[in-house]
Amino acid sequence: MADDIKDISTRGALMAIAISLIVLATVTTFGIFGDYSGRAPDKDKYQAVTLTNGSIFYGQLTGVGSNYATLENAYTIQNAAPVGKDGKQQTPNLQLVARDKALYQPVSAMKINVEQILVWEDLSADSPVAKAIDKQSKKGDKK
Repeated sequence: MADDIKDISTRGALMAIAISLIVLATVTTFGIFGDYSGRAPDKDKYQAVTLTNGSIFYGQLTGVGSNYATLENAYTIQNAAPVGKDGKQQTPNLQLVARDKALYQPVSAMKINVEQILVWEDLSADSPVAKAIDKQSKKGDKK
């Protein structure tokens, strides 16, 4: 009889451990692979997307819950300051550059492996970057 009680308690302990591991695995999986902070980017705003390599892109981010997110109307900031005769760069001249205006002329939408996204943030309407994107987009509509 004592052996029967020992077998039941051992099985119960193993069952409790197995259930705990399943719950932990489920919570961890949803925490890692779920949408960033449990929400999708605001479709009416622009986002700043920082990649694991340190690159930052701006545009409208969709598809963060899939393997590849899309960044529409993608822009980056470049320093257009000339280098002086002494080899030193002049005062920074930061410019917002549309990806489709790059030398190799990619389309403006970027597909980004979501594992490479370190963080994304919605930009406020008052953001200088959001205002510059709006201004450049309106210029593009008139052409």
